[in-house]
Amino acid sequence: IENVKKCNHIMFFNNIKDDVFELSEKLGIDLQLPLKNKSMSEFMLSDNDDEYVREILKDEYEFYNLVKNEIYETTKVDI
Repeated sequence: IENVKKCNHIMFFNNIKDDVFELSEKLGIDLQLPLKNKSMSEFMLSDNDDEYVREILKDEYEFYNLVKNEIYETTKVDI
């Protein structure tokens, strides 16, 4: 978390379009989102798969939530 606090821009995939635009504005360059691969975004996990993925990514989920909470406490922006 201490290294994340040093960043001046953090992007989350649930808001990637706006975050890339904001970064573009900060840097003064035209950043483009890569083309989205539809096959990677249009699928649903079964309940069993969802449980499995959440279990193997438990540490990543925990870190993600810590970062979100830190951003909220610092900026009062809800991610």
